[in-house]
Order: sequence, then structure tokens, then C-alpha cells
Amino acid sequence: MERILRLSLNRFAAIPVSLQALQDRGILATNEIGLAFTGENVLVVHPQVKEGAVSINQVDRTNILRNGSFLTAKAAADGAPKWFAKLYSWLRNYPLMQKQTTRRITYTMPKQYHEFDIVLTTELNLARGGDVILIDLPTSEPMIADLAQELAKTKTVLHPELLAGASSEQERTGLKGFLTGSTGVQIMDAKKVCEEVLLPKILVSSPKPSSAELIKHTKDCRSVLGNVLPDGIEFWVVTKNGAVRPAKETLLSTEFQPQPNWETNQQFLDGLNFVSPDYLDGCDVVALVGWRSFFKRGGVKESPDNGVEEFAVGYVCDHLKKTCSRVQRVEKRNFGYDVEAYAPNGQVMRIEVKGQTGDANVELTGNETSAADQHKDGYFLYVVNGVPENPKLYRIQNPAAVGVKDKLTIPISVWKAGLVTP
Repeated sequence: MERILRLSLNRFAAIPVSLQALQDRGILATNEIGLAFTGENVLVVHPQVKEGAVSINQVDRTNILRNGSFLTAKAAADGAPKWFAKLYSWLRNYPLMQKQTTRRITYTMPKQYHEFDIVLTTELNLARGGDVILIDLPTSEPMIADLAQELAKTKTVLHPELLAGASSEQERTGLKGFLTGSTGVQIMDAKKVCEEVLLPKILVSSPKPSSAELIKHTKDCRSVLGNVLPDGIEFWVVTKNGAVRPAKETLLSTEFQPQPNWETNQQFLDGLNFVSPDYLDGCDVVALVGWRSFFKRGGVKESPDNGVEEFAVGYVCDHLKKTCSRVQRVEKRNFGYDVEAYAPNGQVMRIEVKGQTGDANVELTGNETSAADQHKDGYFLYVVNGVPENPKLYRIQNPAAVGVKDKLTIPISVWKAGLVTP
């Protein structure tokens, strides 16, 4: 005898309308209905057939939700996210009502589906909603799939196409509400996801990534986190020559419009590494401000350590090599001066170099003062002002003649009188 099935959705809704919606929305074909609800090929009885006329099996929508083999097959089929999104919409639009009694008051409310393994994950598996995480990020963001993929390595994540495939924001909001409210999917803030998943990948505490991977993850972190970063962190950074270096070894390149810009005259200071402009993709001025702040938080330096003084010495040596022989840097020998050079007339020039970013008095102290007093006309003070972008060179011969022995201060008016023409 052929078995017959009655689909009992709930006594408050029209059975034919709800069942027809399953077919109209492409959720179930006619020949799938019995299989979906019972696991067998049975028929659906006409709603006017009375109980007792034939043997009827009563089922409701929870039967399909318990049909693991049927749902697993749907999860493995092409277009699984779209199919499950339709199923969720059907469950939301045609709720199974159940009675609740509180303080002798009986009322009806939609049934929750927390106990059913019906939530589609990134791995195309099915899980209970309470075990699944939804990344709270607008679907228009291209990185949502990437974040989901990364997070899925350690957590169970909702399949991103479930919401991304919605035809409207209204449909997306409805699906999101059903998943979080009726199945128990847990919302995880995108910033928290980024801090847990992506940020560690760009920190120097992790293995050095490839240039392409590093730029991509850094862009995503910048987009999600902005400048809200933990204190004391340091990024890996891609430099202009394509190398990946710790942030503390790098400076912002011209493309970031830094102040000051050390790339302008980088030839006067060895060993500088500048951040690649590949991070920017032609962003506007506002975004540039954000990038500068972001990299500063990640350890990129505004100026190199001892950069002003070292730049000044390099600048002076470059100038001296045009006319002098045997230009030699001796700043680490504690002679009381930084450079020795032989002038065209054979005079040995003992040169103390002072670098400045702006106008200020110049002071010679300690053995610098002693050396100036000892060598007199053979001792020169070179001041490089306007480091690093607009350097100008000033020279004072025998600075001991205009200062005090113990602490020799050279006023601005004095050292500026010695402007050297390029």
C-alpha cells in the first residue's frame, strides 16, 4: 500500500500556501518533498482528506531540519549558499508557532531552531547556530571572504555567500536576523576578527611574509582597524626595493607626503629604507593622513636615529669632495671634530659639523671646545641648516675666537654670516 504524508506546518497557517512556497521558491521540487521530510518517497495528501480515510503520517518543518542526510547532500551540491538562504527565508516567513505559558498566561511564539544542525559554514558543513560565527562586516567590503577564510582556520564561520548573495539590503537584514535570532549564530565584530586573525600576520613577532601577502593583509587591517591599534606593536613593512623589513628600519617615502621627507636628499645619509607606495593605490589626501598615522603606530620612524647629524656630516663631505682631497670621517674617534680634509693649499681642515632642522644657536662642548681652542684657524665649524629637505651650508673658521672656552656658543647671527655658496 502506498504511504501518504500530511505536511502539518502549524494550525495557524494555511498549509497549501506554505507548501506551495517551498516549490515556488525553488527550495524543493515536487518529487523531493517526501524525501526531504521523511527520507522516503512518499506523497503529500490533499489538505481536504480527513484523518481515518487513509493511513496518514503527520510531519512538520522540524522533520526536514532533522533530515541530516538530505541537508548534507544539499550542502555539498552546487549553489548550496543560495539554497540554504532560500530555506532560511522560508522558515522565517512561515514560522512554526508553539505555545508558551508564563504565569498562567498562554501565548504563541515562533519556534527557535538552535538545536538543529542547519547553518551552512565556510567549509560547506552544517552546524548549530550557537557554534557558528558571523563576521559583522558590510558585504560590499571585498575582504569579507578573506576574513572568513582566515578565521575558518581556527573557528567555525558562517558561509559569507549566504548574506553576500542577498538581492537587497532588506533581504540581507532579514536573513541576518533569522540566523542570529532563530538559530543562535554568534556575531563577531570585524575589528576583533582583524585583531585576532590578520594583525598578527603583519607583526614582526610572526614569520616574515611575502611582499604581496604583507601588502594585502596590511591594507585589510588599515581598512578595518583604522588607527586603533594596540600599543607597542611593530609591523613588517615592504620597502621600495621590494624587501620586507621591520618597521623600525624604515621611513615613509615621498608618496606618503611625510613631514619631514627624508627621501628628498637621501644620498647624504646611507642605509635608509623607504616604505613602498604599493600600499596606497592612488588614495586621496585624507587617506594619506590615515596611512601616516597607521604606520607610525606600527613602528615606522618619522626620522632616522641621529639622522640630522649624520645627514649633515654626509652633506659636508659631499661638498668638500668637490675641492678637497682625502676627505675622511672621524666622528667616532673622539677627536673633537667630525671630518678631516686637505684643502687645495695643503692645509689640514679639522671640521666639526652641526645639523639643524631650523634656526638655533650652535654649541660646542667638551673636547669640541678644546679642539677648537687648540687648532684655531685650522678648526672649522660647518652648520647644515634645513635638514633634510632644504639643506644650506654655513662655515665658520676658528669658532673659538667668538665663544667661551668652557661652553662655546655660536649665535645664529654669527654662523649665518658664513653662508657657503653651492
